[in-house]
Amino acid sequence: MDSKVLETIIKKLSNLEKNFEIAINKKAQLENKYADMTEASHLLGLSPRTIFKLIKKGDIECTKYNRKIRFRVSDIEKFLEKQS
Repeated sequence: MDSKVLETIIKKLSNLEKNFEIAINKKAQLENKYADMTEASHLLGLSPRTIFKLIKKGDIECTKYNRKIRFRVSDIEKFLEKQS
């Protein structure tokens, strides 16, 4: 195998590894990010009233912080995956 071809392959593998690490870090950041009702409504494409019904049924998890409802972005993703 030509050394230039080998160098090209190594560079491409290195770039893939960097992109994979970036994706993992972004995923970890999203898991720790919270959305308020307005953001959750936008992400889910549902009205706040419908989201309240889903919370009451236990279909989506939420947390109360400073008297406001917050949703983990990862919980919103889980809900969307279940609906697919």
